[in-house]
Amino acid sequence: AAAEDPATSEFKKLLHELDTYQIELELQNEDLRQALTELETEQRHYVDFYDFAPVGFLTLSSKGVILEANLRAASFLGVPRQDLRQQRLAAFISPEDSDRYYLYIREFLTGSQENSCELRLKSAAGVLLPVQLSSLVVPSGAAEPGQFRVVITDLSQMKKLEEQLRQSQKMEAIGTLAGGIAHDFNNILQVILGAAETLGGKLSSSGPEGKELESIVAGTQRAAALVRQILDFSRKSGVRRQALLPQPLLKESLQMLRATLPATVDIETEIEPRCGVIEVDPTQFHQVVMNLCMNAFKALKNETGKITVKLQRREVFAAELVGEPEVKPGPFVLLSVSDNGCGIDPTVLEHIFEPYFTTREVGRGSGLGLAVVYGIVKSGHGFIRVESVSGKGSTIAVYLPLKEVVAASGAALAGKALPRGSERILLVDDEAQIVNLNQRLLAGLGYQVTAVTSSVEALLHLRRKPDGFDLLLTDQSMPELSGAELARAALELRPDLPIILCTGYSSAFAEEEARALGIKKYAEKPLGREKLARLLREVLDER
Repeated sequence: AAAEDPATSEFKKLLHELDTYQIELELQNEDLRQALTELETEQRHYVDFYDFAPVGFLTLSSKGVILEANLRAASFLGVPRQDLRQQRLAAFISPEDSDRYYLYIREFLTGSQENSCELRLKSAAGVLLPVQLSSLVVPSGAAEPGQFRVVITDLSQMKKLEEQLRQSQKMEAIGTLAGGIAHDFNNILQVILGAAETLGGKLSSSGPEGKELESIVAGTQRAAALVRQILDFSRKSGVRRQALLPQPLLKESLQMLRATLPATVDIETEIEPRCGVIEVDPTQFHQVVMNLCMNAFKALKNETGKITVKLQRREVFAAELVGEPEVKPGPFVLLSVSDNGCGIDPTVLEHIFEPYFTTREVGRGSGLGLAVVYGIVKSGHGFIRVESVSGKGSTIAVYLPLKEVVAASGAALAGKALPRGSERILLVDDEAQIVNLNQRLLAGLGYQVTAVTSSVEALLHLRRKPDGFDLLLTDQSMPELSGAELARAALELRPDLPIILCTGYSSAFAEEEARALGIKKYAEKPLGREKLARLLREVLDER
């Protein structure tokens, strides 16, 4: 074969090199496409992070003009993102915080290390939002000189937690204060109640003096209920829940309410005869009804209108209990109180169960009523719903879980003669007036009473003659030896001695501790003569 032309050989060589170059170019193009894809993915991730971050991002000019914003910042300010550009951030600062904002910006731009500030943003809709502003300098080359970024952090949840903490601390202080005064105040009420009941036994109940004494007794009992209400709210007093039918309790409460409200208020009731049984402290149930109804009454214009009270059985499903993690679905008793008054302003609605929150003028409301209701219902594993239309009225619905038990009778013992006895009683209280009143009462019921105002003296009586008494009735808070310490020493001398411990209030000694010690009964002051007489017989007859 003839030798190949050198030109042809060179051309083929060039073609081969061109093919190789094209292959390398295609490989480079593929690498470039892959790099671009990765870059686009990274960019999308960055954009997603930027737009949907839990904080707001703003890029500002040196004059505070918004140049760029993410979606979160736009939602904070209440303006579409594209409409934010060229607006000044200062326009969205609450007027009360504008001085703080300008000071913060000036300090940052002049190189201050303090680059954060708490203030309130005011959205385009007028909604105030507590936030923290933190500033960052834009890296050189990434933007025009003088620009800076602001990070906006929503502080609303943190502020709510801070408020809850403050509220908890306030309630702890209130509980401490309430406990501090409850003992002395209940001792005063014990004296008033005992004297009124003793004097009432000597007068005709139909005469004017008898009626006045009944008013004194009723007022004393209301004062005692107020102390219990404060202690209940501060979680410092025991609750005695029992299985009861709610209908008799509701009717008793409404009977008391009817005597309290003016005739210009119409009270309508819808009470289902068979709702089931609830586990409740009767006193707390009365508090719930009275506080709800009095709240409804105060919402009526010119103290004229209608209050509707309903009691019915309701089946509650899980879907209705969103936000109520401690409540289980099932059958409930629904107690609702409605009025046709002024209604509740939406801005006020979320605060109505807060302690001491009230929209009424000084002297017309303490702000405790609905807070007490809330505490009682929550402690009973129930929940509350509120509906209100401004100018047309409100409905507060209380849901209490049903119990699958047979109801006890809610009727109180009344109208029966006081039980009597002849046993020997050692009576101890550091308040001389209480000792004298109870000594006369017990002696009048036939008991042999040894009364002392010193727990040390009472212990000496027991040491001298351990079998000389059939019952020890002692106060808890006393100097030298407390009632619990006296009881402990008495039981060492005489293990079978029945003991009743009375207290106006004691945070250091609870009913459970008293029973563990061997004390038969733990009674709260003030004790009326009927309650004290029946309590004595209950303990003595049990022996």
